[in-house]
Amino acid sequence: MNRNQCATQATVVALAALLLGCDAMKPSHAHAAPPPSTVRSTEVWGPSPVRGPSPIGFAKGRVAEILPGGMLQIRSLPDLAVEAKLSLEARAVGSLADGTLLALAADKLCTLAPGAHEPTCRPKLTIMSERLGWVWSDAAGSLWMLEGDVARRCIIEGAKVRVTGSVKLSVGAGAILAPLGDGSVVWGENMTLHHATTTKTTEWFSHGGGILHAAPGAPGHVWISLDNQTLILIKAGATLELVRTIHSERILSLSATPTHVATVVGHPAHLVVRDAQGAQILDRPLPTDARAFHVALSPFAPLVAVGGDGELTVWTLDGKKLGKTP
Repeated sequence: MNRNQCATQATVVALAALLLGCDAMKPSHAHAAPPPSTVRSTEVWGPSPVRGPSPIGFAKGRVAEILPGGMLQIRSLPDLAVEAKLSLEARAVGSLADGTLLALAADKLCTLAPGAHEPTCRPKLTIMSERLGWVWSDAAGSLWMLEGDVARRCIIEGAKVRVTGSVKLSVGAGAILAPLGDGSVVWGENMTLHHATTTKTTEWFSHGGGILHAAPGAPGHVWISLDNQTLILIKAGATLELVRTIHSERILSLSATPTHVATVVGHPAHLVVRDAQGAQILDRPLPTDARAFHVALSPFAPLVAVGGDGELTVWTLDGKKLGKTP
């Protein structure tokens, strides 16, 4: 290399140092990686988080799944034998405290009592065909339905559904909801969580990420998943209070009972179940070719299911796989 070439190279290096700063001239190993405990994956490929009502629901001695097209398939437990297929155009499935299966269709609400094979259907209060409905049973045993932007608390009296309270919600297509046993509803959209009663609404702002899912846990508590790979527990009283934060892989779906919380996380996806304090008790890998990753915990037995789109796998909470369909 001649003198002119050396001078030119020195000038380029000096200009690079001025433009990029001295750190740019250090060896690449000078930038130490953060400790492993603080590293959070930023991958956005893989399955997307599931939204809307879960197509899987447990009743006493049964598990039900909404098949493509809205047919409701009911299987007995623990053998997963098909008991019935009901043409309901079902949109959401749940259960009452006594173990009765609930199915919400576009124009009716149907129940299937333990041991029964034919549903009893009642007209829904309104027909909101442009928006998916939700159906839940809260800790006090009441039935909740979402119709448009109104969450209705109801009880079933014979052939009728009687409304005992309503909460109007400013919900959009991305809203998530979870009813509490005191007649209130926790709902969230984007980065704001709301606790709504018939008389007032309190708010809690998530500084960490957008709200993906919500599921009621122990009385007065709700589990929330955020899109920054965080699972949080909120106590809903006069204010919304953050109780617990659990760092996770990317959360695809969420379900909870008073004693457990279940998530499908990561890529490749796997099922994680925790106790009410957040301690992990189960971790199971899921097939990479699974069609869907909805998760549901049973409020009647120590069981958890993952599936959707015609597939279903059920485990006991101590890790035994009961079976997979089809």
